[in-house]
Amino acid sequence: MDALYDPILLTRAFFILASATILLIASIPALHTRFVVYGARQHDVDSSRDKSISFGETSGDKTTETSAIDTFLDHLATYRVPHAWFTHFYLFSLVNSGFWLWQLYTEGAAIRFIAAYVALPPASAMYKEQALLAELLILFTSLRRIYECMVLAKPSTSRMWCLHWILGMAFYAILPVAIWLEAIPFIQHPDPWSPTFLLRLTSCTALFLLASRAQHAVHKHLYALPPGPNYVLPTHPYLAHTLTPHYLAECAEYAALALLTAPRDAWINRTMLAAAVFVCVNLGVTAKGTKEWYVRRFGKRVKGRARMVPYVW
Repeated sequence: MDALYDPILLTRAFFILASATILLIASIPALHTRFVVYGARQHDVDSSRDKSISFGETSGDKTTETSAIDTFLDHLATYRVPHAWFTHFYLFSLVNSGFWLWQLYTEGAAIRFIAAYVALPPASAMYKEQALLAELLILFTSLRRIYECMVLAKPSTSRMWCLHWILGMAFYAILPVAIWLEAIPFIQHPDPWSPTFLLRLTSCTALFLLASRAQHAVHKHLYALPPGPNYVLPTHPYLAHTLTPHYLAECAEYAALALLTAPRDAWINRTMLAAAVFVCVNLGVTAKGTKEWYVRRFGKRVKGRARMVPYVW
């Protein structure tokens, strides 16, 4: 099969290119302030930009050109959707993961169609049970996040750039497929299951569930804080050394999935590793903005708290 049409390579390419796009946008201030931040942080950035414009001077063609670019970027930034649309990600993930879980279990027509384009030797494939378990974990997380968004979260007027929503929907469209791609050809683990295989399943599942539990605890704490100008500095123990432990927990979840779905001849699933890289890059960029917002709002009170990884970054 031509590598150009290999679903495994195409899936990895999507995650890596999406990660590179996020890093590019985040590294250019004119793009970062317009397209990355949102909510209260966006309000602060907009106010700062308005002040800087009020002190500017108009002279020469260079300023005119810059103003035209700024006007164009400002126009693009107006294409926003409610931040509450984050719920769409998890509703879609629930339905999509459920569909592919059933396809994987029954080896249905949709999964066989894609499998026809995958050229993977049995020695480089993972067992079908690994993919089934990973899909179940994604289903569990989708249900948890739906509960958090619909029951715990408070109504908000925050908005995010439309590309956030599009990229998120694309991620959750591809993720359930990425999970089982390296299980082709389908391999059933022989009985009795080896201790090494059981150790991989149990340890990675435990890591995933512990990270999920930690993320839920932080979300519950953050959702209980007063919104808007009355917002107070979070005091949950998980936030003692990092301002975004929920981001770190989500990165740990995807790292656990990458380890859980490792092929027989490798220690990690490279397709799921690419997905984990996307998650870490996306949340890392957001964590950087979150730390800057906390510093502006609370000053020295957040000194010593990392952006995301305690004692590291």
